Amino acid sequence: MTRHVPLHVTLRFVRGLPSLREKAAFRVVRETLAKPRRGGVRVVQYSVQSNHLHLIVEAASTQGLTQGMQALSIRLAKALNRLFARSGRVFADRFHARALGTPLEVRRALAYVLNNFRRHADTKGPRLPLTFRDPLSSAHWFDGWDPEWVYEPPDKRALLDPLPKVESGVVPARSFLLRRGWRRHGVLQPFDVAEHGTEKKARERASAKKRREPSSTKPG
Repeated sequence: MTRHVPLHVTLRFVRGLPSLREKAAFRVVRETLAKPRRGGVRVVQYSVQSNHLHLIVEAASTQGLTQGMQALSIRLAKALNRLFARSGRVFADRFHARALGTPLEVRRALAYVLNNFRRHADTKGPRLPLTFRDPLSSAHWFDGWDPEWVYEPPDKRALLDPLPKVESGVVPARSFLLRRGWRRHGVLQPFDVAEHGTEKKARERASAKKRREPSSTKPG
């Protein structure tokens, strides 16, 4: 592992905890991500689901990744136990990390993480509009969205930050793969759930649907 290869990290939580997508819990997660910590992990993107957390990170070494994730896990466990007025284990197991060594792997991981709530909603509901981007993720700060699907206030389709007074919890990417390399395979759409071989078909279906919808004008 080197600082040039980003990673997709998953943290799963024990059963019985309140949903991490509740506002108070999400605040704790985001505040924890935003705090300086020991170790060599840089969080570049994230999404918070009801019982697990997805991260796209950079680490200088395997040791740096381990130390950084341990520091993050300990701080997050303490903060959530304090919020939930409980003690004991918070994480179901050790973090899982997968190296992303090619531009296509990075693109698919970004789509998987940033659109993860949609992946779950596609099978369990609720039905989401094509323009939906998850406010309980770093989608607000991600600059790789297809501009055709990005709207700004006061348009009701705009993505609003639910915690505007809290730091984002992410830092700019340093590795070439996360900064630029992945873009050779195309920018992301909010409906791209990164199923292998289906990205192009999903874009074509969504574009066709959008053409059939009544036209609207984006503000200024």
